[in-house]
Amino acid sequence: MSYYRFAEIAIALCFGLTFALVGWWEMAEPIWREESSGSAEEWLEVASATLIGCATLVGALFGIYEVLRRD
Repeated sequence: MSYYRFAEIAIALCFGLTFALVGWWEMAEPIWREESSGSAEEWLEVASATLIGCATLVGALFGIYEVLRRD
């Protein structure tokens, strides 16, 4: 695999994972600050953040697998 292709993959993964992490942090912030009221809406946000994180991780791993398989 060329270094140019590797750099493209690395940059895309960094941006994607950074945006996912920032989104996850914003949704789960009340839980981390212990200001949680335990409402259904807050738990839905945490569940959504967890699913987004898992989907991002699976997508990143699948993307890496496909790129490496082609070369």
